[in-house]
Amino acid sequence: HGKVTAKDGQIYRFNRTRAPEHYMAQFNQASIINSESQLNLIPQNEQLGEFMMNALRLKKGFDVSLVESRLGMTATSLRSHCDGLLERRLLTWTEGRIAPTRLGYKHLDTVIAEFI
Repeated sequence: HGKVTAKDGQIYRFNRTRAPEHYMAQFNQASIINSESQLNLIPQNEQLGEFMMNALRLKKGFDVSLVESRLGMTATSLRSHCDGLLERRLLTWTEGRIAPTRLGYKHLDTVIAEFI
């Protein structure tokens, strides 16, 4: 499985099979993704959750500007999503970087669930 961003900024999920016969069928069609039915557009209301699922795995966190550039979300809007987690000391927001705390990293599924 994976995620791709099209030139128009749309974000898609895709699945790849593990079955050798499916790989061979794709090879014969000269295509990595053999049909559009395997591409699924990620709705805008799910994109923040998808982003956080990847970004919060990084113990050092990520720059807020990355969310702004990838999702078009303002820092103010992002802050409103993070306030509860910051109060519970599961995230830190320091000098434009968001990172899970030690406790937040231990409970990362809970943290990510707040964005989904």
